[in-house]
Formats: sequence, structure tokens, C-alpha cells
Amino acid sequence: LPLMKGSKGYAQSCSSVFGTVPLFASLELFHSIGMTKLIKKQKLLTGFLEYLIWENFDSTTVQILTPPTTQDRGCQLSLSFTMNLDAVFGEMKKHGIVVDVRRSHVIRVAPAPLYNSFNDVFRFVSVLKKIIN
Repeated sequence: LPLMKGSKGYAQSCSSVFGTVPLFASLELFHSIGMTKLIKKQKLLTGFLEYLIWENFDSTTVQILTPPTTQDRGCQLSLSFTMNLDAVFGEMKKHGIVVDVRRSHVIRVAPAPLYNSFNDVFRFVSVLKKIIN
């Protein structure tokens, strides 16, 4: 790798303070909680979401595309809809729910264990039921 001369070389080799400080804060938070606890909560939250989807919707309305085994997925579930995705997404936004849309028919939901609760997952499914009904 050729070295850059002058101040550009310094900028390339030294991390920005403004970019590094939040990283340290995040690492401290992960360390204080512990990855074992975070992974356990991630599996429980996503499993709870999966259970609520299966219990409240039939596969003609909502399908889970993500693998069902916990070792083959993270905290995210990809949900496929047979109805107008724009209507679903628009209503989610009105209720303050943040999801990721993948056109033409998929919404990705990711309950993050660091800052989401089981109540958040339950609220998401409750809002989704209102939207679909």
C-alpha cells in the first residue's frame, strides 16, 4: 500500500475523534451488558415476534421469509405481504414504527435487543393487525 504524503496521509491513517468516541461508547455498553445476554434477548425477541405473526395472521396475508432456525438468522424477520405495501408502510410510519421496506412486497422487522422490548414487539403486531383488518 503506497503511503500518501502530507496531511492526506495523516487523515487516512488516524481515526476521526468524532467518529471514534461514539464507537467507544457503544463498545462500553456492549461490554457492560455482555454479548451472551444480548444474544439471548435477541433470540427471545425475534422468537416472540415470529410466534405472534404465526398466531395472528394466516399465510395468505403475511408470510415469514426468514429461516425459522435461530442459528440461520439474526434479529430480523422478512415479512411478505399480499396487500398493498405502501398502505402498510404508511400506517406503520403514522404509528411511529420503523421498518425497512423492500419493494415489491417485503417489510423487514428487526427488534434490536439493545433497545427494543417485548412490549415493542407486541405493539408492532397489534398495529399490524389493525392495518390488515
